[in-house]
Amino acid sequence: LEIANPSSNAPTMAHAPVQVATEEDLALHNGRQLVQVDGRYIALIAHAGELHALDATCYHMGGPLLHADIEDSAEFGPCVVCPWHRYPISLETGDSLYRNMQGVSCSKGVKQRVHAVERRDG
Repeated sequence: LEIANPSSNAPTMAHAPVQVATEEDLALHNGRQLVQVDGRYIALIAHAGELHALDATCYHMGGPLLHADIEDSAEFGPCVVCPWHRYPISLETGDSLYRNMQGVSCSKGVKQRVHAVERRDG
């Protein structure tokens, strides 16, 4: 598994990929693994057959996201829910979400840094 090198400050990286784990490593850790690239801690999360990578601590106050619950949002797909303040964050986009008065999920904008994940043979 490779992720884009997180050396930039942009919310979504577009740098040369860096190998961080194998699918076997991830399976041994129940589909969740903490990796470090250039001093940044990144949570690798396998969910519903897809791989996701995001900064391992919540943008809000640093809550740990590696083993946080995942809830599926009809509007935004799978979301990790910060265990400290229950903030849902889209695993795909990094959008921070809230429910409006009608109960519809809405975005506060991209708040969490997410990283592109590539599967490679060998």
